[in-house]
Amino acid sequence: MNRSDFLSKFLRSGNKWMFLLFIGFFISHCDYSTPVVLKGDEFLVFGHFYGECIGESCVEIFRLTPDLLEEDINNLYPTANGENAFYDGNYVPLSDSIYQQVKSITKRFPSDLHNVDSGVVFGHPDDHDQGGVYVEIKNKKIHRYWLFDQDKSQYPEYFHDFVDAVNEYITLINSQQ
Repeated sequence: MNRSDFLSKFLRSGNKWMFLLFIGFFISHCDYSTPVVLKGDEFLVFGHFYGECIGESCVEIFRLTPDLLEEDINNLYPTANGENAFYDGNYVPLSDSIYQQVKSITKRFPSDLHNVDSGVVFGHPDDHDQGGVYVEIKNKKIHRYWLFDQDKSQYPEYFHDFVDAVNEYITLINSQQ
């Protein structure tokens, strides 16, 4: 019996609902994210910000390039003033050992974010002193940025892992300095 005969017999035997249920389950649990690969002058900027805060850790913004991790020393509060209002940082390089630990953040970048217009704000970052997350990517022909509320109920679940990753990597970077 060849494969097509087996599939035909399987579907006629009343198992088609189980087959469709299996296919639906399989499709819904696939991970469609494709890791971001940075090349040349491409970069990923990530960070968090808190308005009602005192000290250096209130605004933490980093830029990851293909071979370097840099920290912004301006510590400016990110805003969303249109689709081209990218963060204007003044970056200094961090150690290669920190870069090696952080470069994997690109593997957690949600591919669905590539389909979201630049300048979109998810939720109300820092409106209630809960803070916000800034993300910017320049990759291939795309250059976009987004702001995320630290309250994950304010945006789709498929972005939760990446926002968590941003906060985790910032904690890791700060523990290494």
